[in-house]
Formats: sequence, C-alpha cells, structure tokens
Amino acid sequence: MSSILGRLKSKHHNPITLLRLLAYWASPNPLRPTSPLDQPCSLVIPTAGKDFAVLPLAVESVQRFFQGPLTQIVIVSPPFPDIKAFVEKRGWDWACENDFLDPCVASLQYRPCGINRTGWIKQQLLKLGGDRIVSNRRFLVLDSDTVFVRPIAFMEGGKYTFYFSNEYNQPYFVPCQKFLGLKKRFRFSFVTHSMFFDSKHLQELRGRIEAKTGKPWQESILDILDPDEASCFSEYELYGNFMAYFHPDRIVTRYWHNHSVPREGDLDSLVARYGHKFNSVSMHDFSN
Repeated sequence: MSSILGRLKSKHHNPITLLRLLAYWASPNPLRPTSPLDQPCSLVIPTAGKDFAVLPLAVESVQRFFQGPLTQIVIVSPPFPDIKAFVEKRGWDWACENDFLDPCVASLQYRPCGINRTGWIKQQLLKLGGDRIVSNRRFLVLDSDTVFVRPIAFMEGGKYTFYFSNEYNQPYFVPCQKFLGLKKRFRFSFVTHSMFFDSKHLQELRGRIEAKTGKPWQESILDILDPDEASCFSEYELYGNFMAYFHPDRIVTRYWHNHSVPREGDLDSLVARYGHKFNSVSMHDFSN
C-alpha cells in the first residue's frame, strides 16, 4: 500500500485526489452494465517499427474484447513496404501517414532536449485527425504497444466512457489552456493508451483550435511544442479535457486499470495472467 501511495504522490495529486484515485485503483472493477454500441465502429492504430512486434496482439485483443460492432481496422504507418504488406495480408486497411499530415508536419524534425520525438508527435496528430482516415463516425484509437486483456466497453448509459489514469504531467495541460481557454484541468489524467473518438466532437475540437489561433490546427499544435520539454503535448489529454468541460453530459469516467509488462507471451497467456485485475497491459519499448 505504501508503495502505491508513493507512486501516486509522485504525480503531484493533493490528498483528497489521492484518496479518490486510490479508491478507484483498489476497486475490483466488475464490468458495469453498458449500452451496447449499435453503430459500426472503426479501429485506428498508428504504428512504427519499434512497436511492430506487438501490433498483431493489439489487434487480436480488440477483436476479442471490444464491446461493439467493429467493421474496419486501419493501421497507419510511415511508407514502409514490410508493414504495408503485413497489414494487407491480414485483410486490414493500411494508410500512409503522409497522406494525412500537412506539409509542415511531414517535414518535421522535433528533438527536444536532444530526444527524437518526431514520430511521437506525428502519431498524435494522426489520432486527432482520425476521422479523415476511417469510414465510420465513431472509432477506437489504441496505442500499438497496448493490449486489452478482458472485455472493455466505451459506452455506458448512452454516454461515452472515458478512462482515466494517474499519468499526470503538467506540461500536457498547457495546450488545453492555450487552445480551449481552460482554467483548470480534469482532476485525473486521460492518458490511458487508448481512447474512443466521436468524429463530430473531434471536428468541433479542431475548429476551436483554428478559431483560437487563426491557423490550421496541425500547424497550431506545432507552434506550441516546447523545445525544452520532451513531453509537452498529449492528444488524449486535449480531447479528454475538451469533452469533460464542453460536453460533460456526454461522458462518464472510469479508472483505466492498466499494467506495464515485458514483451512476451500470446494473448491467452496475458489474459490468464492479468485479465482478473486489469483492463489492459502495455508493452512499452522502454520497459525492455
């Protein structure tokens, strides 16, 4: 228990928030009654070479555990022939990231503190423009190093389910202030390695960014990137806070129950080992 509290305190939560978050963390988290998605949904996974090995597991887990009619799977990547061939062999859709990035992004070289974060920023912009990639209004975005290990729903009582975590990082809130004028952030973090998007709300978010800056939304995001902060932007934090403050009646929030694990095992073994306690596991490249 003390180790859990120590980890949460390191995320800069106040005592009341700590107690709330600990209560969520400790709960058994049974699957709650949900409103089944009756409209077709798409899956979008941006990927690159370093997470390519986990990609089949990620897709398989969504096919098994996503609670809704999944009619389209789109893998977005740089123009790598091996990834394109791998994706098309499995009957999924492949999209070249360059087709959905503005010229100013396609030529981006972003290295804050000497760390190459170019691909990381590009993937976030692809997610925020995901409605231009898919054919359905609603779509799930999943990080390519994350795997669901039990059934997970993104609709409850006719509202979208937004999962939250203790992955709080203060620089992530700066874009919420600059683009949306928010004075305070949501009490927890929306960085959960997956998110369910509604194209209608996503278009509204982008419209607000452009109205605020007078520039195309992708260029506006590039303008606020901090050369001295390696983690200064989060698409999940931006969209989550946008929905929490502009459409609070359209969402419910639940704790994410995720765990970082080594890159080993098939889906069945991951489910057997972690599915009793967690919704998902993540196999981050820096964990190996």
